[in-house]
Order: sequence, then structure tokens, then C-alpha cells
Amino acid sequence: MVDRSRLVEAILSPKPSKIIVSLPDFYLDHIISYPHGVERFINDVRRIAKQGGGNIINIPQHYTLGGNAANFADTLARLGLRVSLIVRTSEFGYLCLRHLLKGLSVDLSHVKVDSKLSTSSIIEMQIDGRLVNVMIGEPGGLKDFSPQKLDEEDLELLKSADYICLFNWCQNKFGTELFLHIAEQVCEDSFLFFDLGDPSSRVDELKTLCEKMCEVGVGALSLNENEAYWVGKVLGCSSDDRAELAKYISKRLEGEILLHTPEFSSHNIKGEVTMVPTFDVKPQKSTGAGDCWNAGYILGSILNLSYEERLFLANGVAAAHITKPPFERLTVDDVVRVLSTAKLRC
Repeated sequence: MVDRSRLVEAILSPKPSKIIVSLPDFYLDHIISYPHGVERFINDVRRIAKQGGGNIINIPQHYTLGGNAANFADTLARLGLRVSLIVRTSEFGYLCLRHLLKGLSVDLSHVKVDSKLSTSSIIEMQIDGRLVNVMIGEPGGLKDFSPQKLDEEDLELLKSADYICLFNWCQNKFGTELFLHIAEQVCEDSFLFFDLGDPSSRVDELKTLCEKMCEVGVGALSLNENEAYWVGKVLGCSSDDRAELAKYISKRLEGEILLHTPEFSSHNIKGEVTMVPTFDVKPQKSTGAGDCWNAGYILGSILNLSYEERLFLANGVAAAHITKPPFERLTVDDVVRVLSTAKLRC
């Protein structure tokens, strides 16, 4: 049983000083909050197209920080930690990044202004009573972020880091090369945290990546349900039981295997499993929960919490994020509120 008051005390206390690096993606996200169901959306689009064009009016929308690495850095900074961000963007993107992260302890000195801006239009809508999203993206400078894009200052930072957090392999055609290059930079005391993103469009390459991960290992591999399915499949297991898949993957890969789902999260290492239910909350947004979950888990690791406590904290950070109004970012107080009062799923 997790002591909630101890967790609250831990996250409100001064944090240990750690060098944390997050890379390689920043997106400018355009969120379109369509207030009806998917069928009505399809009908609206078809109607407008058939008439030769036109408007769907009075649809709430906003621009916000996007990209796994950038959202992760933002969340950790809001929880009281300092993070260095290594991403590629345009001059306009850099101005947006400075504005969106203003006042937070995110080091932008390693941002590279050398490419197109990565952008996504994200349409949120309801289906079967659930809030879901459809993303239409342009990866910009992320799509060819090769190891050669890292300069000497970046490499020095990576070699000195306590935590290196690598994201969005799926949209970077040099994702495997970047992972292997960074794995070579990790010192003995560093922790390499890896989140693939949706690998379904690169299954053949995923098999190669998993073979490489079997060879070099990873500190932690963070997976949602879809990602666990594909990693499990290329490693030889096609179970529909995601908990069993994560356990199986942990027997094949060296390191922690983390699974986060809407119902529970689990920590798996060499077949040993720790599982914690999620909080029973009503989502107000459909994006960013995984990035916030990852940030909560890393905070728990930095605070030297038990695996059960890390999962509980990560679930709490994700719940705090999705229960905020669509246009707002979380605060430490939001996390404290969830940890103190929110009910767990049965």
C-alpha cells in the first residue's frame, strides 16, 4: 500500500540536483477540440467538401507545446527539476519554444535552429463515450535527426548526464542510429530512458531496433498498449494481454520495461512485475498523458522511490494533466490534489 502523504511530502521537498537531457523532438501543436462525435465530424467534412469548400465554425482551438521530448521537459520543470532540451526547429519555432517555456528551468542552449518547424494539427472528438484524437503531422527537422546533428557540446552534455531521455524513434528515420550512438555515450552511472512512439509504420525496422536493444540494453523502455503489442510481436509474442506482453518483453530485453495504460501501469524487470491501478478521473484532454507519465516516473526515480511508488506518482502526474482544462498546463498543486484525493480504479 502506497503512503500518499509520504509521496506528497517527497514531491514538495527540495529535489536532488541531477543533469537531465531530453531529446530529440519539439512540435508546435494546433489543438482542434471538435465538440461532437466522430460520425458528425465525418459528415461535416463530407458536406463541406461536396459543396466545394467552406467553414465549420465555432470550434475551440489553441496552439501549445508539442513533441514528446519538449512536453516531458516542460512537465519535469513544472515539478521542480531542471532539464536540457536538444531539438531541431526553425527561427519561428525557437521563438515559440522560448515563449511556451518562459519562466521554467529548461535549458535551451542546445536547441538547433537549422530546420523546418515540426507541426501537428490534432483533432479531438468523441467516440463510444471516449475522448480520442487524430493527429495530422509534419515532422520537420525531427525526421532526419541523425547522430551527426549532435555537436561536441551536445556530446559533452550527454556524457555528463544522470538521465538521458530519448523519444519519438518512430518519426525519425535515423532513430535506430541515434539510439545506438547515444547508448555509446552513456556512462556507467547514467540512466537511458527510451520511449519509441507508435512503431506500427516501421515494424521491419522495429525488429532491428529490438535486436540492438537486446545487445546494448536500456535503462528503461516505456510503452503504451499499442507499443507493447508491436514490441512483443517482433520479439515473438502476440498475446492480447498487455500485462503479459510487458512481462515477456522484460525477459528478452535488459532493463526496466514500463507499461502505462488507461487502467493500470506496471514495472517489469526480468519477469518480476509490479502493478498499480490508475486514478479514476474524467479526462478533459486527449494528448500528452504519456509524456507526463514518463516525467512522473523519472521524478520518482530521482527521489529514489520504490517501483510501486514511482508508478503511483507517474499515474498521478498523468491524471493531473488530463484533468486540467484543455488550454492549461499542470502544476505541482494539481499533482498534490490527485495524489491526496483521487480514487483509484477498482
